[in-house]
Amino acid sequence: MEGPRRLSFSESVDPGESVLLSVELVAPDEPGRYRGSWQLSTASGDPFGIGADAESPFWVEIKVIQPDKYAYDFAASYCAAKWRSDSGRLECPGNRADDDGFAVLLDRPVIEKGRLENETALWTNPEDKEEGWVQGEYPDFEVEQGMRFKAIVGCLDDSPDCDVVFRLNYRIGEGEIKTLWEAREVYDDTFTRVDVDLSPLAGEEVQFILAVFANGSPDDDQAFWLVPRIVD
Repeated sequence: MEGPRRLSFSESVDPGESVLLSVELVAPDEPGRYRGSWQLSTASGDPFGIGADAESPFWVEIKVIQPDKYAYDFAASYCAAKWRSDSGRLECPGNRADDDGFAVLLDRPVIEKGRLENETALWTNPEDKEEGWVQGEYPDFEVEQGMRFKAIVGCLDDSPDCDVVFRLNYRIGEGEIKTLWEAREVYDDTFTRVDVDLSPLAGEEVQFILAVFANGSPDDDQAFWLVPRIVD
């Protein structure tokens, strides 16, 4: 990915201390998955890495997607959204162990009954409390006539008590939040295909909001949005 062969430490770092290093990389032109592997080295040039034997490299891995495949890809742009729950603002990418709720990107999600998908999905987990929720508010998007929002929603594999409500909300400017679509999903080996006509919003700068609500208990509420997108 056109990264430098070597990068020098800007300062001395003692054992137990930390230092922030940055490397500029360039995504390849062709779609696909790419990985760059890295190791540290001693002052005398002996390389070392991670793992029990300190010999394995660490890495950065990216997935290059086909440009302009959709008018807007909510999964690819999920960290452009402001994610929050009743506990406040959430980090992105989220932490899967965060009881406040989270959103993470799944490259090859395993959904209900062990079905492996080869498209990306957003795992949106509500806050771990009764009637908990999580939502991501995306930046302004100008809707054109004929555009549609599409996705498949449901529960991830091995979450038998999943019971959630999905909502596609929106806001224009500083106006009130309104709901375009909603559906309840449980772990039952069926999914909901979302296909919403956005034409009534044509010409507007719209902030779309992907929201998931626990329908009672938050146990197993591992909700996914498979390829959430806007198409022409």
